[in-house]
Amino acid sequence: MIPAKQAHRRDSVIPAGWQHQRNLPPADAESSTADPGIEPPGPHGFDTLDDPSRQIRLCRISYATDFSVLAVSRETLHLQDIQGRFIALSYNWAGAKLEEAIRVDGLEVKITHNLHTQLCRLRSLGCKALLWIDCLSIHQSDEAEKSAQVAMMSQIYLGVQTVYVALDDRTKGIHQDKAEHALIAGAIEELAGGKHFRELEWFSDRSQSDPGGLAVEKLLYRVLNTGWWKRVWVVQEIVLAPACDILLASGFVSWRSFATAVKRLNDCRKADCCSAFLRRRDPGLEELIHRVSECVVWGSRGYV
Repeated sequence: MIPAKQAHRRDSVIPAGWQHQRNLPPADAESSTADPGIEPPGPHGFDTLDDPSRQIRLCRISYATDFSVLAVSRETLHLQDIQGRFIALSYNWAGAKLEEAIRVDGLEVKITHNLHTQLCRLRSLGCKALLWIDCLSIHQSDEAEKSAQVAMMSQIYLGVQTVYVALDDRTKGIHQDKAEHALIAGAIEELAGGKHFRELEWFSDRSQSDPGGLAVEKLLYRVLNTGWWKRVWVVQEIVLAPACDILLASGFVSWRSFATAVKRLNDCRKADCCSAFLRRRDPGLEELIHRVSECVVWGSRGYV
């Protein structure tokens, strides 16, 4: 069972004013000077972990460089010393090429297009929090370290302050436009508040030929139909973490609001008042809502 204190969730959209930076170690505006007693980074920019079963690497987005260059710094900390003071980023990586260059502790590192998008999004929102990001926090070429870190994955997710979920997919990516993301965030909140699908503000008095309505509907479809839902880590990331939020270009939507909205969509799918409307709007959307609702409700049973 999920501990009672982990069942508490925020209901409102998290503002860009940033509520996730309390009690975090201070950010350094300038690049830090290496401690002469610490082993220098290896060829891939990774310091050797003295205790890979207890230590983790955390990243922080740098604001000391030109915005044309995405840069992050890393630091190694004991997990027990940073409990509840870092954020894990959950995103879809499977099958993607390492094609985007960023600077990590001054060295060029290639990451996936999707991860690059999420880091740019967090930078635009002013994120200064410590971030746990699998491909930058774990030396993927060091099998011994990777094995030790995977073994402590449940401890990592139990120890986060929150998880940011990026639903984007390389081939079915969510559009970057902040205005559209603000619309979908509003629709999620309306559904979570009890509205029927056909009662949503952006569908009221609109015909199927309305470009505005179709744009948001298409975005809703993409949110529910991304590769993130097929990842093997989804259950662990959502169930173990004390909090979870959907990361959009416009800001955040709480997982509780999202899960409640999807449950509402599924109720609408089964109701006479909305089922025909849903099929008329998009025949594939009805089945998609059903599939995602099973994953969301089960995965978030401690929150809803």
